[in-house]
Amino acid sequence: MKQYIRFSIVTLIFMISVAYVLILSDPSESKGWSIDDKKNWIDSCLSLGIGDNELCNCVLNKLELKYLSLEDMYRNPQEMAVSMQTISMECKK
Repeated sequence: MKQYIRFSIVTLIFMISVAYVLILSDPSESKGWSIDDKKNWIDSCLSLGIGDNELCNCVLNKLELKYLSLEDMYRNPQEMAVSMQTISMECKK
């Protein structure tokens, strides 16, 4: 239960951080997952203690398959949170 709460809090903080960055950028200019999007996602995942490099890369790879871009992923935060939780569990197997 503690891990679920921790994961939820970290996911929420991460969502707020990325939403802030997206507000400052022009989403219409970006197509797909940029190299910076991927690098920033991995860096955030590692620095927030969500998992190790292998887990963070696994989650990112599955998110890239599910969502066309980082912006696409953040369009529906509730769906994204459920996806993150499901994908995280898949990658931990």
